[in-house]
Amino acid sequence: MKNKTKASPNNNHTHYERVKIDCTCNRNITIEELTECYPGQKISILERFLPHINSAFNKYEINTCMRRMQFLAQIGHESGCLSYTAEILPKGVLESNIYDGYKGRGLIQITWKANYDKYGKYIGKNLLENNKIQLEAEDLATDSAGWFWTNGSTLNINNLADPNDFIAITITINGGLNGFEHRKSLLKNCYDALNLGACKSLAALREHMPEEAKKALSADKYHLDDSIAFNNPRSAFAWGYWHDPNSKRSGTKKNKEESALGYKRFLDLIEKKPFKKKAFGLTPAQMEKIARTATEKKD
Repeated sequence: MKNKTKASPNNNHTHYERVKIDCTCNRNITIEELTECYPGQKISILERFLPHINSAFNKYEINTCMRRMQFLAQIGHESGCLSYTAEILPKGVLESNIYDGYKGRGLIQITWKANYDKYGKYIGKNLLENNKIQLEAEDLATDSAGWFWTNGSTLNINNLADPNDFIAITITINGGLNGFEHRKSLLKNCYDALNLGACKSLAALREHMPEEAKKALSADKYHLDDSIAFNNPRSAFAWGYWHDPNSKRSGTKKNKEESALGYKRFLDLIEKKPFKKKAFGLTPAQMEKIARTATEKKD
């Protein structure tokens, strides 16, 4: 272990401060590092999940500081910093009436029967019907998050994490931008905890392309036009919709300029290729009307 502690006087008491001299690439993270990622969580809970998190890191090639920072920020939001492994439904809502009867479970909140079935087949277990609650156990809750990260969507999210595409990662996992600011705050925790500033995998980038390294290592400033989401009409609309002061969607700070950016990009993209899918409870025609109305007011 290369992280050490140093003692310093503090009102006649000994105060221990972790001295970070190494990053976390290709090694297990420690309980001290996980505590810094989720500082409000009970140590007993963190200790129970730590071996499963390290196992998922190894199994699903979440093996660099950048990948780990993104993964821990996302599962931290989805699980309440490891507090919950099953979705808490609103009062009066029954699981049998949503998601084909398969609500969110695991640290990344897998939903829908098809996804439970796919993951079950991947690990050789039947996770359907009454067996679905097995996803709430600490081992499968964590492993299923790793599976979704690399196998559960059309993208291997490691490939989004490498260039620090936090916006695209959030939309891939959430579908929209719910909890965006909270995820971003957890990302900053993880950036500090995992010592991204000294990450070995980014050493060459820091040396030869310092400006690109600075951009890649940013843990708090993310722009739509830097993300692959910029070229996706659904994602561009989401950026506009969540930032729109007139929208009831929550999770981002309301901002007219950011909203206009998303809406205008959405309109540019659908002019070249019409968007034909329903999204966020809206038809394509409704989405276009919202975007045009907002941008016309801006102009």
